[in-house]
Amino acid sequence: SLLSLSPGIFPLACPDSRFAPVYVGDVAEAFARALEDASTAGAHYDLCGPETYTLKQLVAYCARQLRLQRLILPLNPSLSRLQARLLGLLPGKPFTMDNYLSLQTDSVCTDNGLLALGISPQSIESHVPRYLADQGYRKRFDRYRQVIE
Repeated sequence: SLLSLSPGIFPLACPDSRFAPVYVGDVAEAFARALEDASTAGAHYDLCGPETYTLKQLVAYCARQLRLQRLILPLNPSLSRLQARLLGLLPGKPFTMDNYLSLQTDSVCTDNGLLALGISPQSIESHVPRYLADQGYRKRFDRYRQVIE
């Protein structure tokens, strides 16, 4: 990840963008319940997690979980746009103008469809630590594969 590759300082575009991350298991359960209930046909459900975070808060949380000490440097809109233009030119395009533009709209819910479907949204704290630990585990396998080759 870019966070693990950064040398102590992590310049963060659009740090105040807001998110309400939703657990994929909650989304799957919402689909299953909607398919089983004919009264949901044609209905629209926004699905969000229970908490709202800024992008800066989410990046700081991930850094703590990965035990990375990084100074997160919030970029203003002009520098955020410049970062998107420059990183969009790199192989793998780690951050593009499309990403920048999508961060201009908060990803939050006013009415959480999970609650309407009788689902209690799960927090990122209940799943992200395990997910990030798995990422580290997989990375070790990649290193082992490189040694063998």
